[in-house]
Order: sequence, then structure tokens, then C-alpha cells
Amino acid sequence: MKKLMFRTILLLLVTCFHLSAFGQEQQAGEVTSRLSGVPQDLIAGSTIDLVYSPKGGPLEGKDQIVALVYMYNFYKWELGDVELKKDGDVWKGQFVVPSNCAFVAFKFQSTWNKFVDVSDNNDDKGFMYMTVGLDGQPLPGGFLAWGVFRKPSIGLVGYGYFGPNYKEIDQEALYFWYQREVQTHLQNVGYFFSDMMNIVQKQAGDRYPEAVNLIFATFSNQDDTPKTEDNYMTMENIYRYALKDTVRADSMLNLILTKYPNGWTVRRKAFDKVYMGDPNRYFDDMIKFLKDYPVTDLKQHPEWPSFIYYNGVRRLAPYFFYPDKDRNILIQMLPDYDFRTLAQIYHSTVFPFHMKKAVADSVNYVVAKALIAEMEKKLTDKSYCIDDAYSPHQSDEWALSSLDHYRGSYADILYCLGKVDEALAQISLITESRRYIESAVNETHLKCLLAKGDLKDIETLARNAFKSNAVTPAMMDILKQQYVKNNGKEDGFEAYIESLKPEDEKEAFKEELKKSLIKEAYEPFQMEAMDKSIVKSADWKGKIVVLDFWASWCFPCRSSFPGMQMAVDRYANDPDVKFYFVDTMESGDNYKATAARIMKEGKYTFNVLFDNVNPKTKAQNMVFSSMDKINHSMAIPRKMILKDGYVRYTVEGYGGSPSKLVDEIAYVIEMLKAEK
Repeated sequence: MKKLMFRTILLLLVTCFHLSAFGQEQQAGEVTSRLSGVPQDLIAGSTIDLVYSPKGGPLEGKDQIVALVYMYNFYKWELGDVELKKDGDVWKGQFVVPSNCAFVAFKFQSTWNKFVDVSDNNDDKGFMYMTVGLDGQPLPGGFLAWGVFRKPSIGLVGYGYFGPNYKEIDQEALYFWYQREVQTHLQNVGYFFSDMMNIVQKQAGDRYPEAVNLIFATFSNQDDTPKTEDNYMTMENIYRYALKDTVRADSMLNLILTKYPNGWTVRRKAFDKVYMGDPNRYFDDMIKFLKDYPVTDLKQHPEWPSFIYYNGVRRLAPYFFYPDKDRNILIQMLPDYDFRTLAQIYHSTVFPFHMKKAVADSVNYVVAKALIAEMEKKLTDKSYCIDDAYSPHQSDEWALSSLDHYRGSYADILYCLGKVDEALAQISLITESRRYIESAVNETHLKCLLAKGDLKDIETLARNAFKSNAVTPAMMDILKQQYVKNNGKEDGFEAYIESLKPEDEKEAFKEELKKSLIKEAYEPFQMEAMDKSIVKSADWKGKIVVLDFWASWCFPCRSSFPGMQMAVDRYANDPDVKFYFVDTMESGDNYKATAARIMKEGKYTFNVLFDNVNPKTKAQNMVFSSMDKINHSMAIPRKMILKDGYVRYTVEGYGGSPSKLVDEIAYVIEMLKAEK
């Protein structure tokens, strides 16, 4: 009787809150031509022989094609994948539909990368299918998934599947499929309670509070409907944040804490108290939290989110590098954590500490060695597969690329400690396709080879480094010294360097830059230089001027300086090309002295200008902010190239390769020179 009453109340929401059913919505998807092999009645637990034909689609002519599979497995979204093999003009692969899978959607792309420019989702119509059981009936979750997947704006799923011009279903259609789910699988409402309330909120409008009270009261009194801690947490959050009803929210929280004394809410509250508490007590309090609520509890409760441990430990780890802390405690903790967390620990400790020389490498070495060893063990633990964030193959690829990246850092630590053979061994373990793409790693590699006297491998390294356009100024100096040593003179070195760069890639890069050229007028300005002189843009007639907007607090800005110094050196004797480095968005009274110190320490021969202070806002960004109408961003680093009163090229950020930055600047300058 109670179940009938609950069903009736849920469905009466349609009428009493003026929610209309969308009876014309149909389940059947579009008939597709590029994907075949999926039966009309797709049975959960069966094996599909996928056949994908890229002809006429966005992936035609691609050398590799893979499939991502969005699945709704008993009210839980997951992302799977299929590796396809080419067979003539088509690509084939098998996919085993999970026995609890109620809905699948396939998307095809040419790489395992999470973010791609080109993919095939059947022209936004979707390769989407509901499944049935052996009895021919839709599985639990099928109707709900069919609705929510096609309305990604509600934020439940579907992000990244459809294109920017996708026309999603309307709210009435979504509510129609929600009703079908309730009608068919009312006993499972506890498993999709949060999603249900999200949909009801969108549909009920101003009468949402009334709907909430009606549903909550009925759901709480329904004895034969399974309830979870997550259900009660949903109710508490809605009362507290959507309805601003603190009395009911506190009452619900007390119920949760009583009913689940060792549950997720208890530890989340304990975590928040530490994480948001006194920073001076963070180390001791977080150590105690991890002892009271060990991360190993997640193995018994895979439904619990892991983010509290991920965030808590990545903030905790740097404390162990203080002299008064025992780093062995951190090392002993590492085996309990997944790859994702281990990688973040390395990223927040060893990597920046070594790069900035903030910690002795003897200290970095001990932690780095332990982290690399643990990451090797956890490499395929699929820890990036959170909901539909990454597929298993994507998780493995991302983990491997992260390990490759940190191996390069570890190799440099080893080199700095005189462990050259170990450093070379780490570099050799980097995936071959990624071994030469980081300029810093290439520099470490070169120094190791020189230390070993291995001149033969230096030539191979140089060729691969320039092919990837990942060369540092130090590498360039070393290669020049070797060139002079081998040839007896410096003449021909520049031609030799150019010969190492693949011609097709150079031309492709130039073509990409050519397409990025603009012609936008800028407001004339003048700024004070470091030597107290005044530099006026009005004096730049007939010149090509490179502006580099930076700040002393901006790490990427300063990381790009070695490459910019190479560019400055290249055009040092060219009277028609000028470089100015505009120090902007600084605070305090000492930024000019700081800029002078940075130039001196880095031995940079830059013409430094100081952005003007805005008299209204008092912000030191007047010239840079005047460029916002062109850049549409106030982020730095920002390189801008000007000619004859116009901005001709603008780019934000720094990719990490000094040599590629030089080529980027030089290619644009030469294009502008060639203009008539």
C-alpha cells in the first residue's frame, strides 16, 4: 500500500505542479550508416561485433580509430573503450556489454586523448542504444539514461560527447523519460534519488519547495524502498542550500550522523574541520585524521569519493620537507595511495622543489625514488576512471604520460647527485614517443651523455630534440661547442641546426602562425624603462616590436625568459626589430628593484619597461589592460608583436620549449618583414 502511495505521489507531480508528459518522445535512435553490428534489441551481457566505416565522416583517412563507450550500469555512469583494428575500409572491434548496463553510447575518435578536435558521434545524433534483459524488457536505469544523456546542460552526464551546436532535448522530454523510469522501477528510486531531485527542481519551478516536502516525507516513510547515506545527504543539501531551511537541514544531518556513525558524512565533517581549520595545526591535525579515518577504508567503500584524501595528502606532503619533519612517515604512507594521488604528491613536492632549487637534491632524491617506485606499481590501477572522466585506456595513457614526465625530473635529480648511469636508465624508460618532447629532459640527457663521453648518442639526441623543437639555451651552447670542436669553426652551425628540423613540420608550423596573424589598432602609450628613460610607441614607426608582458610572481613568465633571450640574441644586430619586456600587474613598492634583480640573476639582456599605474584603480596594468580588447584576456605571459601601429600577433602562455618559442617569434617576425 505504501509503495502504491509513493508511486502515486511521484506521478501526481506531473499534474499538481503542471508538469506535462511528452508522449511523442520515442526511444529509437537515428538509423546510422557509419556504425553497424549493434542489434536492434541489444541484450545486456551480450558481445557486440562493432563495424565502423569512417567513409564520409570526420574520421575518414585517419591512421588510428578508437571507440569510447558511455555506459549506465545500474544507475552509475562509467566510461569504457574499444580498441579497433582496421580491416579493409572499415574498423572492427568487440565490446562486451556489462550485464547490468541499461544504456550505451559510442563515440569514435582518432586518439585516446581526452580532448580532441575531431570525433564522430553520428553528427550529434548519437550512436546511442538502450539495452534489454533476456526477457526483452529495459534494464533498470535505461529510461532515465535515455533522457539525461541527451540533456547535458543539467550536468549529470554527456559532457564531451556532443558538439557545441548540439540541440538537446527539452525539459518536458527529459521529464517524460524520468516518469517512465519511476513507473517501471519505483523500487530503485533510492539509487537515482539525487538525479531525480535534480530533474524535479528544473521542472517544478517556484513550487519546488512544495515538491521537495512531498517527496521527502513520502520517501522517508517508505519502509520497503532501500535508502542509503547518499539519499539522506541529498536531502540535507537540498534543505540547506536550495531551500535555505537550516532547521530541517540540521535535523537531517543529526539523523545521518546517528544512523551512519562510521559513514562518509562523519569523515567528511572531520576532514573539513582540518582542511578549513588553523593552518598552523594542519600537519598534526591531518596526520591524526588519516590515522582515525585511514584511506584503506575506501577499499571497503568504493562508492565513497576519494577527493578528501587526494586533496588532504597533496597539501600535507610538502610539510615533510621541513627539517623538523620525518620524511620516512611520508614514504611509509605511499603504498596506501593510488597512482593519481602519488602523481599529485610528486607534482606538489619534488617537481617544484627541484626546479626552483628550494630543497637539497639529496632530500628530493629520497622521496622521488620512493614515489617513482610506487607509481610504477600502480601504473594501471585505473585511478583516473572517476565516473565518466576517463576510460580505462585513457587512464592508463594519462598515468604513463605522467610517469614519463616525472621520470625526466627524477633523472635530473640523479644527474645533479652524480648518479649518471641511473639518470640515463630513467630516461631510457620514458616512452619512446615522448622521450624527446621536453626540453629540460633533453638538456639532462645531453649532460649525461657528455659526462659519459658518448658522442655518438649526442648526434641522435640532437636530431630528435630538434625534431620535437625542444631545445634549451644550454643545449644550444653545448651543441655549438661540440660543433666547433668537430669542425674547427663556428661557421655553418646555424645551417646545421636548421638541417636537424624536419622541413614538413617547419612549414606546418609557419602555416599555423600565418593563419594567426591579425591587424588590430592599439592605443598609443609610453612607459618608463628600467634606466628611467621614457619609451614611446609613437617612435616605433617602421619597426617590428615584440612586447612580452610578464610579472615577477608569474612562474611561466620567467620560465619563458631563456627562450626569449635566444630570440633577443638572434635579432641583436637588427635595427628594425625591438624587444621590450613589460613588467605588469605588480603590487607593493619594490617591484622595480625585484625586476632588476631577476635580470641580473638570469643574466638577461632585456629592455625592461614598467607598466603604468591606473590613476583610478591604482592597478599597475594600464597599458596591458588597454590591450584587453585585442587579447580578450588579462592572463600572462603574453607575447605581442606590433608593426606600424597595429598588433599583428598575440599569444598567451608558454609551452615549455625555449627553441620552439624562438622559432615562433622568429617566424612571425620574418613574415612581417616579408610584407610589402
